[in-house]
Amino acid sequence: MKKVLMITTFNVICLTAFNQGFNYGLDRSYCIEYGLQGGLSQYRGESIGIKSAFDAWDYKFAYGVFVRYNFDYDYSQTNIDKLLNKRFSLKVNLLHLNADAKKKGIDENDEGKKWDIMINELSAVLEYSFISFSSSYKENIKGYPLTPYICGGAGGFFYNIKDAGTGKKVFDKQKMALCGIVGGGLKAGLTNGIVFDVNAQLRVTSTDDLDNMNNGGMPDMYYFIGAGLSFNIQQIIHK
Repeated sequence: MKKVLMITTFNVICLTAFNQGFNYGLDRSYCIEYGLQGGLSQYRGESIGIKSAFDAWDYKFAYGVFVRYNFDYDYSQTNIDKLLNKRFSLKVNLLHLNADAKKKGIDENDEGKKWDIMINELSAVLEYSFISFSSSYKENIKGYPLTPYICGGAGGFFYNIKDAGTGKKVFDKQKMALCGIVGGGLKAGLTNGIVFDVNAQLRVTSTDDLDNMNNGGMPDMYYFIGAGLSFNIQQIIHK
């Protein structure tokens, strides 16, 4: 039920963005991209340290979809607005992420027990491009077809934990928590209306039991490192 709610919410956001694009005219609809993303995710908390958090073999697959609205093509009246409109984007993500945790020295009876963490996230981030960038390749070839960017935002997620040995879930129902997001990446225009990007993001959560170990310390975190491919339908059709 909770997954259905998240998917429904994401679809409403996508349809609203699409409809608003046409309501405000063809130029505004040129600002909207729909994309797929995939990569690797991992958790950091009581059971995993900084060193092992960056070991590639500790990461699990993650995947999702997104919609991005580029503040672009508004034909603003001031040069400042035009500069901002070429640099900022709002991205809404629907992600499924996986991670694992292993008890180490916390409970001798559970020493070495491994947990699988499953996360379903709905989030929004604001992206700032260091170089003016557009999903229109025709616009980019006048300047640069790629740009580094930073991003920040927030989201909510449902999660559960499963014993990797028995397959039994720890919680009867999925729990919910919030997260703050910081990260960055690189965008590249492949052709008119098609954008490829790579990014790395850190989520700081509002919970300390993402790993089934609540010690009253710092909140748990999880990472996402991945790539995305997005499509601006109007620009592809009218190229």
